[in-house]
Amino acid sequence: VADVWASLAAYARMTQSLCADEASTADWEAQARGGRGTVRVAIERARTTLMETVDTRGPSSGPAAQNLLRLEAADQLFATLIGLSDRLETLPPHQRLLAVPMLRRLRALLVVLARATETEKLDRGGRFDRRGAVLR
Repeated sequence: VADVWASLAAYARMTQSLCADEASTADWEAQARGGRGTVRVAIERARTTLMETVDTRGPSSGPAAQNLLRLEAADQLFATLIGLSDRLETLPPHQRLLAVPMLRRLRALLVVLARATETEKLDRGGRFDRRGAVLR
């Protein structure tokens, strides 16, 4: 599942770059084909691995259940990022620039989630402010 978060971080970075660089329609289409495909493959690979784990260890495995929830959250975030990317593509370049800081923060958050999932140690202390949205 950590690979899914990492691929979502890369997708957010690609979207950020497109917004910052006044990308062409062809650039956005390339991101839609390549970037989305990479994330989808990571999601399906993780899903297959988790289902094999459940088949082997049984459905009551705590880590498997946690990872299934994480994977579902990542899949939903992916759908949201697709919608955001599609919307950003339709905006004029000067309006796309407004999304760059948010995408940069989102990417950082996704990197933290990937690392935390990889190590299974989600450090909640001091990493986020009260609103939970801005990295310190």
